[in-house]
Amino acid sequence: MRTIKRIVPTRQWTLEVTFESGETRVFDTKPLLLLEAFEDLRDIERFLMVRNRGYFIEWDGEIDLSADTLFHDGVSKTSSLSSADS
Repeated sequence: MRTIKRIVPTRQWTLEVTFESGETRVFDTKPLLLLEAFEDLRDIERFLMVRNRGYFIEWDGEIDLSADTLFHDGVSKTSSLSSADS
């Protein structure tokens, strides 16, 4: 099982997630904000209040994402930085 070591939310509704393996990935939550289950996170201050629970992250209101989702749907930080330079 993957374990989250560190989570850093940004004001652009992305999450920089560092896993115990040392790999860092960037997860874009903006598409999720269109879903009813995540609509409360449209408030950026609430979004920034994310908590790391090791195998998942969570916000108030029983909103959560698993470490596996963050890993598989996230983009390697190195890849995302390269794309931004293009």
